[in-house]
Amino acid sequence: MADRPRLRLQMRGSPTPEKKPSSSDTAADSNTSASHRRLLTQDGAVYIPQLASSLLVEALSEEVQKLEAKARSKFEEDEPAFIRILDVSSKSIAIGNMLRRSSLPAVAGGLMQAQEVQHFADLVFIKDKGCLKPTPPHQDLPYWSVGGDQIISIWLALTPVPLGSGLCFLRGSHLSSTLFKPSWLGSGNFFRESNLQEPPDLLELPPDEILTWGLAKGDAIAFSARTLHWAPVMSRSVPLRRAFVTRWVGDNVHYLPKLQGFPAPCSDLVVGRKLPENRFPILWRRCD
Repeated sequence: MADRPRLRLQMRGSPTPEKKPSSSDTAADSNTSASHRRLLTQDGAVYIPQLASSLLVEALSEEVQKLEAKARSKFEEDEPAFIRILDVSSKSIAIGNMLRRSSLPAVAGGLMQAQEVQHFADLVFIKDKGCLKPTPPHQDLPYWSVGGDQIISIWLALTPVPLGSGLCFLRGSHLSSTLFKPSWLGSGNFFRESNLQEPPDLLELPPDEILTWGLAKGDAIAFSARTLHWAPVMSRSVPLRRAFVTRWVGDNVHYLPKLQGFPAPCSDLVVGRKLPENRFPILWRRCD
């Protein structure tokens, strides 16, 4: 049997030089391929170098920092913060326009092998150097009121992410039927009645099956909503980390209500039916 590509602890000795600005804000056709799709299907997460051009990264960063300035008013000035800003494409017209015009929807469609792609959600994660708040092991799917196989996130680095300070993934965990109880970001009380099992202890996970990467600006990680993932604390020796995260669903995804899940129940959500396009717009369709 041929050896499969090994992705874990992929080193980047120094950040990859940014591409020169071009007329295209992403390079979906050249930077995503059958091998990326295969690795996402096989491992549950895949590293995509230089998915976004420097033009897109700088434009996104400028708008994100405007939202960040408002969000920081809720934190102690001298305390390293972990900031989460939801729905940034609706809070910033500029970000919304960039998202719709970018090739991110096409990238998601190619990775999921979907016929069409709906925008499900987006957010920004900002983690200051010295932030001692880790992200515990979790899957995204238990938080979301959807079912189906074509559900992924694309985690786009807006700053360099040194190896050891970014996301970690348990290889192949998306292939299990097990869903773990949501237990972070203040959700513990909401989900304490859940019959899902507790996430595993990090010390019990096989080190050889942990995937993690260092990223340059514009690099991305795509991963399944079922993949177990987490992130460490930030030491004071690493820089602030910003990431723009988009969530995408394909044509086999349907509404499946879950306790305290997103989206919350309302009249336009029908169990077993696809998400309404007026709230979750189709941003890409396959043209055969």
